[in-house]
Amino acid sequence: MSKLPVAGAVVDVKTVPSKKSGSVECTYSNDTLYTNLLIKADKMKYKSAEAGATMAYDGIRVGAQVSFTESLKDVWVGLGYKAGKYDATIEAEKMMKSFTVKALAKPTGELTLACMASSDLKSPPTGAALCGYKFNKEGQFKAKYDMSKLDCAITYKALPKVTVVGGVGIPLAAGKSGMTTGLAVTMG
Repeated sequence: MSKLPVAGAVVDVKTVPSKKSGSVECTYSNDTLYTNLLIKADKMKYKSAEAGATMAYDGIRVGAQVSFTESLKDVWVGLGYKAGKYDATIEAEKMMKSFTVKALAKPTGELTLACMASSDLKSPPTGAALCGYKFNKEGQFKAKYDMSKLDCAITYKALPKVTVVGGVGIPLAAGKSGMTTGLAVTMG
């Protein structure tokens, strides 16, 4: 890694002489911007390249990345916003054919909520929701819903060296059956 006379700029060169391969990565960052360019070579010939940039200011984040091999391989773009205990993003990838929306909320120190949904605009969307609740310093409850199943678990530290964990999985998709349950006690 070498520092350049430009504050925030770094060039990192890696080589593997026995394989005649290596990479060169150039990055630049400051308080609001991060950029990178990574070029890889294999057997002394160009293999791939990635270039990206992310900018953040006053809670807003914008980013993009492109990947190349012999031609343009993928494009990713994202837009996000964070305000206090809340964060949301929308991302597009796979040459702008797949989209994902994510949200995270921590309204209190005990409660965390998160969800995400993805779609390629051709097939039905997929998604998941998560919840975590710490009901006291010894115990917490977690739940996950993923459009086909609901999983719930509770963890409780009954004594200094004894923890009890219980869970249940409930299938929700049509034609699925077979609720699962579990209980574990750890000592020591």
